[in-house]
Amino acid sequence: MQSSTAALLQLKRVSLPVDPLRDTPEPLAHYGRTVGAEGARWVCLTGHPHDLDHVSRSLTRGGVDSTLRPDTHLGLVDRASGIRGYYSTSRGHPSPRLVADARRLLS
Repeated sequence: MQSSTAALLQLKRVSLPVDPLRDTPEPLAHYGRTVGAEGARWVCLTGHPHDLDHVSRSLTRGGVDSTLRPDTHLGLVDRASGIRGYYSTSRGHPSPRLVADARRLLS
């Protein structure tokens, strides 16, 4: 994702945990280091499962629980928290449509 959107400096990635009870700050930081996450551009949310479930349902139409698979869908959200679109990923890489829509949104 980061390499596909490297030129879009204003674009931020916010990840929701698949399993909030196991996806605590330490494992998420380790995951971020292994995939080369840029700290300023990629934030992994943590917190109480109830709170994360509320955020997930408001953004993705699904809850946070251990049955979800990571990196299967991405949502494009504008600065006013408006959902601009949902996109499938291929092995963690965004669709070309997401990249094009993000460019249009940031221009």
